[in-house]
Amino acid sequence: MKRYTIIILYLLIFFSNSFSQKCDSLSKKAYKYYKNKEYQSAYRVYYELLAMDSLSDKDSYFLGLVCYKKGNLKKAISIFNRLSQKYKNDFKSRFWLANSIFRTDSSLTNAVAQKCFADFVNKAEKDSLKYSKMLFYGYHYLSSYYCFSKNSNYDSAIYFSKRMLTITPSIKKNKIKGFLSLEIIYSRMKNDSLTKFYAKKALELDPENPTPNIILNSGKNKSPINTYNSFEKTDFFKSDNMLNDDTIK
Repeated sequence: MKRYTIIILYLLIFFSNSFSQKCDSLSKKAYKYYKNKEYQSAYRVYYELLAMDSLSDKDSYFLGLVCYKKGNLKKAISIFNRLSQKYKNDFKSRFWLANSIFRTDSSLTNAVAQKCFADFVNKAEKDSLKYSKMLFYGYHYLSSYYCFSKNSNYDSAIYFSKRMLTITPSIKKNKIKGFLSLEIIYSRMKNDSLTKFYAKKALELDPENPTPNIILNSGKNKSPINTYNSFEKTDFFKSDNMLNDDTIK
């Protein structure tokens, strides 16, 4: 009897180790697909892990990013919401939750992501160096919210735009976006001198950039929402490129 018990235990350990190794192999395979931007293949393998009841929270995070990239925002929101509730200091999941919600209303008509971005910024600022790139996009959203939404508050918009300039000072394109953001705000405030001042600042960093002059010439011909959308479509408010930035994983 003792002999059979030992054999059974040995078999259980063997199959358990074999199952664990298979899950680990699938997890690495899915992540490799993700890194190679093969999102459909990554999605398939992550769901294979899910069917095996072996999807770790780390796997869930990357599945959420895959769903975000594929446009399955409802699923992405569900995943990141669960992770941010489970781990109160998981600022990365909070950021992608806010960003996924933002993607459902990128025109700022209803500004459904405002509370989520504000919550992310409030918490992530405790470690601003680690989360600087994510905070930049959080500040960018909040600046846009206070500039373009129905609840506009130019003082708050200016505050978050200036935070855009200081949170990632070594990233040139982010400084340009900060100057452009301030140019837009002062243009809407009809402050010509500061509008031109920040247009000049942006052009000093990128003389070939047409956006400063677009803002200067937009005048009264564009509504706030249309102006916002014109930049959103030209990568002005995009954060999809962060999906392949290892520094924020």
